[in-house]
Amino acid sequence: MKVEMAQETVNRVVELKVRTALPYGVLCQGFGMPVSTVRRWRRRVACQRPVLYLPGPKKVAPVDLVALEKDTAALGHCRERSFGAPALVGKYAASVSRRDVYEMVSRYRKRLLQEARTALWRYEWNKVNVVWAMDDMEAERSFEGARLWVHNLQDLGSRYKFDPATGNTLLATVVATHLKETFEINGAPLFLKSDLGSNLVRSEAVRSVLQSYGVLPLLSPCHYPRYNGGVERCQGEMKIAIESLMGPTRCPAEHFKPYAVTASHNRNHIVRKSLGGQTACHVFTTRKNEMRFNKRERRNVYEWLIKTKDAILLSTGDRGKRAASAAWRTAVETWLVKNEVIRLLN
Repeated sequence: MKVEMAQETVNRVVELKVRTALPYGVLCQGFGMPVSTVRRWRRRVACQRPVLYLPGPKKVAPVDLVALEKDTAALGHCRERSFGAPALVGKYAASVSRRDVYEMVSRYRKRLLQEARTALWRYEWNKVNVVWAMDDMEAERSFEGARLWVHNLQDLGSRYKFDPATGNTLLATVVATHLKETFEINGAPLFLKSDLGSNLVRSEAVRSVLQSYGVLPLLSPCHYPRYNGGVERCQGEMKIAIESLMGPTRCPAEHFKPYAVTASHNRNHIVRKSLGGQTACHVFTTRKNEMRFNKRERRNVYEWLIKTKDAILLSTGDRGKRAASAAWRTAVETWLVKNEVIRLLN
């Protein structure tokens, strides 16, 4: 009955349109119906499809929830989709509706992402000078309206903060020069964590420096700064330290760097519970748990990471840029755990 009424409504609207030449909006208002509904019905009639899609028969077959959960877990789950879900819908079509299956798959995928993120939050560092992190921050103080920026660089294993770069602007060339000078003094790490800033790892100047020293980039996911939480905490500490040193002082950019360098020096000599009651300076300079890599060893690590990344992409079936970045991060984290650079805390 509903299908017949919908068909009759469409025919009457079209007939009135031909006779009166009134807009569809006026005609639909007279019938008390949204114009979008009538247009949708007209398109279906033109394509020789049913005007209304009636719900199918109720699902009466028994469902094996244990088997359904196992099949859901066996899908190729990525960040935004799960490969194999349409086949799963067809497999359980007699007992579970399409909407319920997709809802179960979505809940399982979200749980996996949450568990993965939680695992990243809880770990401890066992080695120094293996992974560094960098990021830029805007200083709270300024001079004559000019913005002052600080480029922070920290060793994650020891929380040691290197002398920062400062200026009114932090171009990619400035960051590249700062990295090169720091590598020459302290040695280059194996990995460098960074966000997607245009003046950081994405720039040609910075990539060139990393390639010349054999440093592998480790980029944070989009809109997820907590992935690089070590340097985010470093920036918060640096802002407080610089504020306490400067007080109400306003200074130009060329006079600002001593404040930033002194702030990093002071933070490096604070006793930290996370370091077993030691200072970051002591842990980094003694380097009892340091791992060193020559060019050949760095190349071997890179080849192992590429193979692992390709295996992950092959298992998921996703070849997008996001999937490739996520697979690279997973491969790096696997290598760090395997070589006891970090230890996951359960």
